[in-house]
Amino acid sequence: MVGIVAISMQVCMLGAMFEEEEEEAKELSDSFLVFYVKLPCAIALHFCLYPEVAKGMNLMKFANN
Repeated sequence: MVGIVAISMQVCMLGAMFEEEEEEAKELSDSFLVFYVKLPCAIALHFCLYPEVAKGMNLMKFANN
């Protein structure tokens, strides 16, 4: 699922780059299409990283004690 979200974000960013080709001063973050893909991608990233961070915190807690 994370892979699908990441690939869809890349496709949307590529589409936004070609769509705003004339206006180079405008950034990609201004596009609402890219924003709608970034939000679920950020949520999926946090869900994937949380277990790793929790393991590290438990290891540091064990080392501290």
